[in-house]
Amino acid sequence: MGFGCPAILSQELSEQTKSYITTVVADADMVPRMSAETIGNVMLDIMEYDWSPMVKRDIEDALQEVKKGVGFLFQDKEIKSADKPRIMQTFVDKAVEKYVKPGIRKESYRRLDTVLHPPGSCVHFYRDGVGISGSYVPCGFFNEIDVARTMVDDHLSSGYRKIFLEVMRSFLKNDHFSFDEKAPK
Repeated sequence: MGFGCPAILSQELSEQTKSYITTVVADADMVPRMSAETIGNVMLDIMEYDWSPMVKRDIEDALQEVKKGVGFLFQDKEIKSADKPRIMQTFVDKAVEKYVKPGIRKESYRRLDTVLHPPGSCVHFYRDGVGISGSYVPCGFFNEIDVARTMVDDHLSSGYRKIFLEVMRSFLKNDHFSFDEKAPK
């Protein structure tokens, strides 16, 4: 049994090891998903991601906050409203179009097929919005990097500990369960 095993086997070889190897993967753990192909694919995804709408929203939010603190600097008519763009937002929109948009690659690159997979039977524990769920998944399930704020932490022993602590608390129906407690005799 392995926890967070790297992608080291071809799909065929991984399938052949199912009877004696089980790989456990915690949520967005990046290591079982990491290979040259998946790293290249995620780099392309990042380069092609159009984040300009978030830039515009963030600048508008920042202008609203500045207005709250020092409202005398500009009036409502200078900030974007729901019905029409305003002076500052028009300036921001033009700057984003001129300086940000040209740096975003057009979706034109073909993605690479994943060659390496984690070994054996794969059990995936994941956050489902309420708690932790788990299921057996094919080794090919981990054929792309799941970009998430927990992707590094999920690979660390503390990440696996958090996942299994939540599983045990749910299983035992005891929100105060701890692995540090001594087992009853």
